[in-house]
Amino acid sequence: MSGAGMSAAGMSGSGAQRRETETRCYVFLLAPQFSMIAFAAAIEPLRLANRLSGARLYAWRLACEGGGEAICSNGALVRVDAGLDPVAREATIVVCGGLDVHHAATPAVLGWLRRQARMGAHLGAVCTG
Repeated sequence: MSGAGMSAAGMSGSGAQRRETETRCYVFLLAPQFSMIAFAAAIEPLRLANRLSGARLYAWRLACEGGGEAICSNGALVRVDAGLDPVAREATIVVCGGLDVHHAATPAVLGWLRRQARMGAHLGAVCTG
């Protein structure tokens, strides 16, 4: 997990002036049987951007319905940071789908996604999410 709410120096415009920017926050909602390759393809560029820039440009949390752990399609367990907790209004929620994703679209998950979108969060998805 990367520290949310921290500031990072960023580049702005063609003049390459340095300015303070807010860290962009992501919440990866891991559906049961989510695709590890799709998840890795989404999160690794964020990690690498932080490393190469020397700044905390991106932060993320992992979530799943019920919290605890999520199991991906290859059988690996991934410990998550949260259940369906409220997120910051500027956060981006990325639903990580996979096998039988329609089973993950529970009333609790759909309600949570709708509430977060109404509060200003951006929604996205990878794989079948």
